[in-house]
Amino acid sequence: MKPASNRSQAWKARGFAALSGLLLAAAFPPLGWWPLALVALIPLFLTMWSGAETRTAKSRAWRGFRLGWIFGAVFFFSTMWWLSHVTAPGMIALCLYLALYPAVAMAVSGWLGAPGRGLCRTLEHA
Repeated sequence: MKPASNRSQAWKARGFAALSGLLLAAAFPPLGWWPLALVALIPLFLTMWSGAETRTAKSRAWRGFRLGWIFGAVFFFSTMWWLSHVTAPGMIALCLYLALYPAVAMAVSGWLGAPGRGLCRTLEHA
């Protein structure tokens, strides 16, 4: 079992991923607060890369997948609510499916390397 501090950090990371999803959703109609789109992903990326130097590529990829899926699920459920008028099970299935896209993108981001390591370091020297 994980220590309490690791569990609280995991919940904090999930909360920041959900916050990013909500901020990005607020940039779209009906709220339309478009300036939020410029800063909405900051909590997600800061959470993704906090402590990344001590993780392996595989653990960074899985962490990225989980955080990206939470972000995507919150974002798509917040912006595709109108589909529930047509079919609620279809809306749920579609949102969970679409959440896989940011999940895979964040997993690839974690797998390719942390800042200052891996692909990032290779590109610096190219």
